[in-house]
Amino acid sequence: MVGQGIKVKLSKTTDIIIKVAAVIAALTAIGGGYSFFEKYLYKPTIKVVSIDFKNGVAVINWKGNNITIEGDATYSLNGQWGVRFGVKYVNGVAVYDRLDLVREGMVYKYLSSTEIN
Repeated sequence: MVGQGIKVKLSKTTDIIIKVAAVIAALTAIGGGYSFFEKYLYKPTIKVVSIDFKNGVAVINWKGNNITIEGDATYSLNGQWGVRFGVKYVNGVAVYDRLDLVREGMVYKYLSSTEIN
């Protein structure tokens, strides 16, 4: 009888360990799927509300919030994506001529431009 009691305890313990391992595996799979989505599939939707290239000020709408972008700064949206003014130099003077959507610091898409070539 003593051996049967131990066997039942081991069985319950093993069952609990298996259930915990299954929950951990499921959470890991969900986290991995979300990470994959953020890294490779997600693209932010941004609307340009207003833009003033002369003063380097723009207002964008992202996730329902109006955000002001000023000057040379890159506004980070979620760590990987950001918005910034593009600059060209005319006679040694920096002139803002476009608004860029950047991914990991590189231009992904032009949101607005003073001229399209």
